[in-house]
Amino acid sequence: ISYTTSINMESAEWFQLCDWLHNAGAVGFDSSSQTVEPRDFDMAGFEAIRGLAALHDLAAEDVLMSIPLYCAVVAEEIAEPFEGAPWGVRLAAWLLQEEAK
Repeated sequence: ISYTTSINMESAEWFQLCDWLHNAGAVGFDSSSQTVEPRDFDMAGFEAIRGLAALHDLAAEDVLMSIPLYCAVVAEEIAEPFEGAPWGVRLAAWLLQEEAK
């Protein structure tokens, strides 16, 4: 597996997200404790995937990040806009509802 070193999101957007999370009480998002960043991974012949890559060696007990539940989107709390709606459709509908508030 290899990866590209470029951040998937615009750097300013990634750092804004990290600042917002840090200010909300999340751990692992301020510059002094950040352990991961977004990367694209080449899966050697398979479709590339997007994920988080460690910025340094980690021990088994290291906490990579901790996010307060109120900052997360919880799948069980998102109503289906129609029966059998796929996750992506449910998430899009939820985001539109949040934006309208």
